[in-house]
Amino acid sequence: GSIALTCKRHRGIGMLLRSVALFLCGPCALAASLDIVADAVLGQPDFASNAPNQGGISARSLFLPSSVAIDLRTGRLYVADSGNSRVLSWPSATTFADNEPADKVFGQADFSSFQANRGGAPSAVTLDNPQSVAVDSSSGLWIMDTGNSRLLQFDNPTVNDTIADRVLGQPDMASKTVNAGGISLTSLNFPAGLHIDREDSVWIADTGNNRVTKFSNPLNANYIDFGLLGQPATNTNLPNNGGLSASSMLAPRGLVLDRFGFLKVADSGNNRVLFFANPNGAFSQPADGVNGQANFTSNASNRGGPPSPDTLSNPIGMSTDAFNRLYLADVSNNRVLQFDSSFDISAVRAFGQPDLTSIQANRGGAPDAATLSSPQGAAIDAAGNLYIADRGNHRVLRYETPLGHLTPTFISMYPDTIGVPASATSVIIEGTGFVASTSVNWNGTPLPTTYHSFSRLEVVVPANLLSTPGTVSVTGGTPPPGGGLSSLQFMTLYQRKAEDSIADRVLGQRNFEEAVFPLASASPRLMRAPVGAVVDFSSGRFWVCDPAFR
Repeated sequence: GSIALTCKRHRGIGMLLRSVALFLCGPCALAASLDIVADAVLGQPDFASNAPNQGGISARSLFLPSSVAIDLRTGRLYVADSGNSRVLSWPSATTFADNEPADKVFGQADFSSFQANRGGAPSAVTLDNPQSVAVDSSSGLWIMDTGNSRLLQFDNPTVNDTIADRVLGQPDMASKTVNAGGISLTSLNFPAGLHIDREDSVWIADTGNNRVTKFSNPLNANYIDFGLLGQPATNTNLPNNGGLSASSMLAPRGLVLDRFGFLKVADSGNNRVLFFANPNGAFSQPADGVNGQANFTSNASNRGGPPSPDTLSNPIGMSTDAFNRLYLADVSNNRVLQFDSSFDISAVRAFGQPDLTSIQANRGGAPDAATLSSPQGAAIDAAGNLYIADRGNHRVLRYETPLGHLTPTFISMYPDTIGVPASATSVIIEGTGFVASTSVNWNGTPLPTTYHSFSRLEVVVPANLLSTPGTVSVTGGTPPPGGGLSSLQFMTLYQRKAEDSIADRVLGQRNFEEAVFPLASASPRLMRAPVGAVVDFSSGRFWVCDPAFR
């Protein structure tokens, strides 16, 4: 006979139990860091189950989940539970327990309802087959409400705000017409893919219109800038633009902007991923590279043969981590591929399969912690954990640090000079490879560190460390798995003097010697052409008018 045993991580039980489990399991895998075995599951009571809605819809159940998003500020997890026309949320992505119930629901009045648009017309509180979710830098929630051909935005989802505040793609919250008013830059046609970049621009895979559109300033209708890829004009939506090429698309369903600003588009109907080196450039520009096909004029699933590290079949969801490694949901091959860089065309790892040439759902058997069935979404949190929307198994999986961290790199500090003595001062550190556990040391003294993104950290230097002029060494470190110490950066502390004609602080530049004109988009520390300033004497707040950044 055979012994069935569900293998999971055992904390504090000891090597004896681990050895016994390995003996009984044979080839089955024990979940741990640096592997392709999931560590936790939502939507099912265990890794061996895959019933839709667990036999009855509830706060614990899922039906065809398609997308996962994590709020990097709060750690909150959002899941597009597409088959139930709702989005569920959990308070912590990194610590949820197996089969934990969600604590928030969007699109339905309660956890036991599932009808599209609550059985009626669309409104600010309803959804119809949502396919994607994303979170902006202010913890605002964005839901791609695919069945209603619209994109909804929620200002305060963490404080029980389940009423949408804004809608894109429709003239109002009650409309659901495909390409309302005719095909235009602001219309949508069953859009499926969504990405919010570091500057809070919204990128949309407008699936039914066979194109990608961009809204550069979506929260301010007076200053929206647009972008367009995949079509020759704003009022066309031809499949493959009349002919398969580097400028055409067929039902794109996923996209991601990597940390270098390069755009990847899952051109799902063509079984390929398109690469755009300058996606903010000219309208309708051709792609610069392709994954999954040998050239821009081919589109056969798996290139017409068996799967391999460089073939695709219906790719959809994508995400990149702090080290620009790409994770791609290769749906019809029942795997999520990992590429060492978003520039690579050959995968080095497959989640859900034993190798890079296998294709069967659940590896040809029952589901477990190492299998997948039509996975559609992938996301990475601030700690480097991977989350997969395992659509065919009606579950979401968490893989705890499946890849090791790399050594962080410090590039610059804002400011990099401080006049002393000074009160506690915030310092922004720009670099690469940051994760939530990356820490900053100030002359060897560890400082509390706030993680903002894979390229940005913030520390508050206390006043007692800003009392004496001199040069300070600043370095950062990331703990195992992997990790390491960054090279040194240096901060100059200079003596400030009162009642003189020498400036003591500078805004808009890192120090008094720089005069860099910012060519990139706006950020909280950059100025392009300041023309006026005023102090609010009642509050002490300082205001600067910078019209070049609007």
